[in-house]
Amino acid sequence: MNNEDNKPEMPEKAEMTVVDNNRDMTDAAINKVENLLNANDKTHTFTVDSVKGDKTPATLCYIPFVALFFMLNRKKINNNYFIFHINQGLIVTAIWVFSMILSAILKSLFNNVDDYTHTTPGFVYLIICICFSISVLLSLFGLVNTYEGKSKELPIVGKFRFMK
Repeated sequence: MNNEDNKPEMPEKAEMTVVDNNRDMTDAAINKVENLLNANDKTHTFTVDSVKGDKTPATLCYIPFVALFFMLNRKKINNNYFIFHINQGLIVTAIWVFSMILSAILKSLFNNVDDYTHTTPGFVYLIICICFSISVLLSLFGLVNTYEGKSKELPIVGKFRFMK
């Protein structure tokens, strides 16, 4: 047997360049997604006392429409930590409302009415499922982070403010 027969074949230099380019593009895509989803952490801007006192109601703000209740009772609120989470909860509520309105509009536009049946095309349900899935994920993101004592803005939409 010849030693040359036992050597693994080395890929051509052009093949290695393509593999390296694919890794670079994959790494760049992963970094862009991480930057998009990596929310600004505002935890360090609040005192420990403000977090301890309002952690539970701040967590409840991420349940849709609960933040509206806290906003209506804002006169009693003087804690910036709590106001931050009310703002984030109002964003979640706005996305839920948008999803419900979009769902009603799409169903009314694309609903086919026959004699005794109502059918809606599959793409309408796909769009509705995507909207509500985003709403649920944003709610869970806020709930989990606040429960853990973190104050992170919601990904993508967290920079909007309803209250100052």
